[in-house]
Amino acid sequence: MSDPADGVKPPWYADKDLPVLLYRINRRPSDQQSLFAAGELPSFLDHLEEALLFGTPVVTGRSYQREWLLGNREINSDYRYLSGWIGYDTTGPGRRDYYDGSTKSWATELIEEQRTAKAPFAIAAETRILGVAKHPSFSSGTLAVVFEALLDGRENADLPAPAVDWAVEPLLDEPGFEQWLRETVLLERVTFSVKLPNPDAAESFAELSEHILKMDANLTHTLTPRDKRRGLSKDFQQEPISQGLLEMARRSYAQVTARGRSGLNRVRDYNQKDRVLKRRVKLPSSSLEAQRTLGEYTSRQPSPGGADGQST
Repeated sequence: MSDPADGVKPPWYADKDLPVLLYRINRRPSDQQSLFAAGELPSFLDHLEEALLFGTPVVTGRSYQREWLLGNREINSDYRYLSGWIGYDTTGPGRRDYYDGSTKSWATELIEEQRTAKAPFAIAAETRILGVAKHPSFSSGTLAVVFEALLDGRENADLPAPAVDWAVEPLLDEPGFEQWLRETVLLERVTFSVKLPNPDAAESFAELSEHILKMDANLTHTLTPRDKRRGLSKDFQQEPISQGLLEMARRSYAQVTARGRSGLNRVRDYNQKDRVLKRRVKLPSSSLEAQRTLGEYTSRQPSPGGADGQST
């Protein structure tokens, strides 16, 4: 740990109660005619170890691009997780103030400045949960894009016909969604977007999942009010189909979007991709210990939706 007396600032994450963004990593067969069956693919951790690319850049952004990289891979066999650090290292336009002695005045010049940020991540084998410590400059949506690109990039590069499509999907922040509903005076629309197949189906949505699979389809289920002036009932969660769809969202097999209006008639939008489930953890200043602390923390997170959501 850095001694404050030496003038070196401790890492941004050191000894702080940090938010951890939680996603689930799903594998779906590329050929939709072939259903996912246990034994067709290697175990999740073995497949992940082979597929997740470290040292391969992924570029995001347009005007201000960032080059993302994974590093410091560690596989823990006791807690069964893969961990590392994700970050970007790029340059961009900046400004520097300086004192001009010849004119005895302060001035500003344009410069190219280095921009870097990194944070630990971990993926638990049993639950397929990805946890990423939230650096202030990280976007939850961008992180999902980067991990998905790295997983699919290896799958598509090494196989003539990729066995799976990898998906990095946010876990539903159910308390946050319920708070959003309470603060929305007029509920205008709720949409569930379901993509199948998935490696497990809980009893709470088994019939719905079986129906979608038999139809060889994905599903977009949208609820809109009969009377736009009254809006949707906020008790829609009590209806059996909606309960099953919400359970899918808890497991990241469905994504929820919604729209409503506030008491001042302002539009209020909800998108699960932007409201990733967050937990909090305190990380030590040592980068190796921080990585291991996050790995053990992620491996202890409960399986989304209950015990029957174990990985294959």
